[in-house]
Amino acid sequence: MRNTIVLLAAVTAGCVSGHTLRGTVDVGTAQSSSASMKGKCAGHVVSGVWAPPGFCVTQFANGLNKPRHMTFAPNGDLLVATRDGVAVVWDGGQQKALLGGPDLSQHGIALSPDGRWLYVAGARDVRRMAFHPGMRHDEGRGDVVVGDVPLTVDHPYRSITFDAQGRLYLQVGADDNLSPGKGAAIMRYTVPDALPVNGMAYDSGETFAKGIRNAEALAWDKDGKLWAFVNGRDFLHPPGTPDNFYLDHPGDWIYRLSDKAGTFYGFPNCWVLGTAAWGERRDAASQWADPDTNQGHDDAWCQNSANVWPAAGSLAAHTAPLGAVQYRGAAFPAQYRDSIFVTSHGSWNRHGEQRGRMVLQVRIDGDRVVSVSPFIGERAGDGNLKEGSWSERPVGIAEGPDGALYVSSDQTGNILRVSYANE
Repeated sequence: MRNTIVLLAAVTAGCVSGHTLRGTVDVGTAQSSSASMKGKCAGHVVSGVWAPPGFCVTQFANGLNKPRHMTFAPNGDLLVATRDGVAVVWDGGQQKALLGGPDLSQHGIALSPDGRWLYVAGARDVRRMAFHPGMRHDEGRGDVVVGDVPLTVDHPYRSITFDAQGRLYLQVGADDNLSPGKGAAIMRYTVPDALPVNGMAYDSGETFAKGIRNAEALAWDKDGKLWAFVNGRDFLHPPGTPDNFYLDHPGDWIYRLSDKAGTFYGFPNCWVLGTAAWGERRDAASQWADPDTNQGHDDAWCQNSANVWPAAGSLAAHTAPLGAVQYRGAAFPAQYRDSIFVTSHGSWNRHGEQRGRMVLQVRIDGDRVVSVSPFIGERAGDGNLKEGSWSERPVGIAEGPDGALYVSSDQTGNILRVSYANE
C-alpha cells in the first residue's frame, strides 16, 4: 500500500437516464440531475456514474491495495481486507491504519458477534486477532482459526460470516471450472475460545452447503436466512446449441440456503438457466443436467428438490457476484429497503459484448427473487447504462452506520460511498 491513502468523505450526483439491462426487470428511470442535485451532493465526484434519481456516489477512500470485503466496527471505523493487511478507516474518512500484515489472497473479513475478535480469510487459512473499537496499532497477524484450507487453483478467495449463534461460515470455491475438489462448499465451525495449536483442521467443520460452485457473495436476510450468489461455470455447450451458447448461459445462481447442513446445490451435475431463454426454457431459476458432468443424472433429477436444492432466482451469465448485503437502513427510499445489493465484478471471458461491473438491487419475497435491477454502474455517452468496461470493479459492499452503502473496487483501489441526496 502507498504510504498515504487519500480519504474523502463525500457524496456526488450520479444520475442519468434509464436503460433496460438485459435479463433484468423493474429498471427504474434515472434522469440527468446535475442541476437539480446542485447543493445537495458535495464532495469528490465519481465521474461517469449511472444511478437512480436522487442517489449520490462519491469517493470515500482511494489508494488501497486491492480492497476486497469490508465490515464496520461498532464505533463506525471501516475495516477493509486488502493485500497489505486490514485497512482501518476512521474520522469521517480522513485517517487510516493497517493491521494484521500483508496477504496477497486476503478477501473475507468479519467481526465476531461479541466484538472481541477480527477475523480475516486468505486462500489457505482463516485468522483472528484480538480487536477493540478504536484499534490503531498493528499487533500482528493473530492466530490461525481454520488451517489447511484447500488450495483451489481457479478460486483462491474465501468469504466468511457469522450467524446469530456465533458460528463461523467459510466459503471455499470449486477446484476448477468443472471439478469441486475439496471446495464448492460452505463449511460451518463452532470456534472455541482457546484455539488448538495451528487452528482447527478444515475438515473438522460441518459441511453446511455442498455442490455450490463459488459463492463468494453471502448475505443474511432479516429473518436470519443466508443467501448465496454463485458464480456459474464457463464454456457451457449442450448438444445442439451454438458455439457461443456459453456467452449467455448458465446464469449466476441465487440461493436462499437451507437450514439443513449437508444440503446439495447441484454443482457439478446441474446448472441454472439464467435470464436468457433457451428455446422454450424460460424460467431463470430452472435447473438442468450438465452435459459434461451430469454423472448419469438427467434434467428431471436436477429439478427434483429431493436431490438438488432449488434456486431462488438467477443473475445474468458472467455477472460475477462477489459481495452482497441486505439493506436494513432508513436513509434510502422505501422501495430499496430489505433489498439485497450485490456487487458485480464482471466477466473475464465473455468476449463480444461485455456484462457486469456494477451494483445490482435484488428484490426478494420470502425465499424467491422478485426482480433484479441495476443500481449503480458506468454511464454511457448517451446517458444509458454501459456494461462491462467501468474502471471500478465492485467487490465488497457494506451498509454503514450512516445508512449509506460502501463499495470497494479492487481495480482502482477506491471505496465508493452511495447515499441518498436528501440525507
